Amino acid sequence: MDIKPKHLIQTIIPLIVVVFLSLSYVGYSDLKVSRAVAYQQAKDNVSVANEYLKIHFNSVENHLYLLGQILVRDVVIDEYIAMGDALIANQKKLSEVGLYSQGSYYGTHGIEVHNVASKMEDRPWYNPNSKVGESYISPIYMSRTTDKWSVTVVKVIEMANKQLAYILLETDVTELYKQLALLKTMKNGYVYVVDVNSRQIIMHPDHSRIGSLSVSVEPELLQSIQEGETQGAIDGYMYKMRWKFSVYDADNAFGWILLSGTITQDITSQAFNLGAVSITLFCVIGIMVLINLISKRVHNNGRLLTEVDGLVALDQRLNAMIKDLVPCESVILFTYNEDHHEYVDVHKRYTFSQETVERFFTLDKRQSMRVSVSNRNDLIARHISPTRAVFRVPLIIMSSYKA
Repeated sequence: MDIKPKHLIQTIIPLIVVVFLSLSYVGYSDLKVSRAVAYQQAKDNVSVANEYLKIHFNSVENHLYLLGQILVRDVVIDEYIAMGDALIANQKKLSEVGLYSQGSYYGTHGIEVHNVASKMEDRPWYNPNSKVGESYISPIYMSRTTDKWSVTVVKVIEMANKQLAYILLETDVTELYKQLALLKTMKNGYVYVVDVNSRQIIMHPDHSRIGSLSVSVEPELLQSIQEGETQGAIDGYMYKMRWKFSVYDADNAFGWILLSGTITQDITSQAFNLGAVSITLFCVIGIMVLINLISKRVHNNGRLLTEVDGLVALDQRLNAMIKDLVPCESVILFTYNEDHHEYVDVHKRYTFSQETVERFFTLDKRQSMRVSVSNRNDLIARHISPTRAVFRVPLIIMSSYKA
């Protein structure tokens, strides 16, 4: 079977379309897989972050229990604070140990303030309704003594003198977050933490965002969490002009929402990279094969053109050659008659004077090569082919004479 280049040219575009559709389907399948992987990775990050925070706050609770037992045995306040200083020195995540009782506050770093009962309502960690033995975590706040974003775990105990005391263990959230910052969803993702009551950001890789309201956690989501939907995903929200998604989990004892996500581009880029590379590779290979085949065909036909005898045979061979290479309706070969200054086709069906031909050839020879159907002014092209576009190709024989 003789496969002509024009048949390949005619089938190359449909073939590329078929391959493109096939690769689009593969890309769509990869997109779903990539999306599932991204969501699972985000869930795993949230789970790891949750366990990490549980370990930290369990450790804080243990420290508070030991500090409470010391107070119950009627220890001297100075000795108690000295123990707190030793604890802070060995725990980078902890920034302050404090004790509030009977209107006086004692803290590490040499802090001692009296007659502050009237000012306690302003302190973010103070809860006058707490019961003995109860502990709780404060909202996020900027510590006055350490100038760090902090949350404080507070435990209420009854001292040896039967007076209530608030024991405080303050955590530096930026120091606590250093380990969570290593958890990344795909390339551009990260873990962050939001207060379930106030929507304030507690931990974030951008420290300037701490204390501000979360973009991803909206009031409707808080409502859903309060109704029991503590786990799920936030799809398609805009942050810094980029679309993102986040997986969240609010099922913990901290009163926090733990989130992990990334920009949606991380998902789509992985899915479509394979398709783009495959299409490009296929097109390059197809073009190389096509060029090689056309080149061989042109070479062989060109060699046959040199062997023809007479204009009629040349016209027939030229028609066969061009129709073999590209789809066309007909090929008409014109020759110039120097005696009559006319252009005449080989079969003498068309005759145009030199003046007429030159009138319809523009100065820009590139534009004069092709005449579209919409151009009704070129009478030569419209006379030869009233309804089809025309290509004009000048064939010039260079002759040399030697004396």
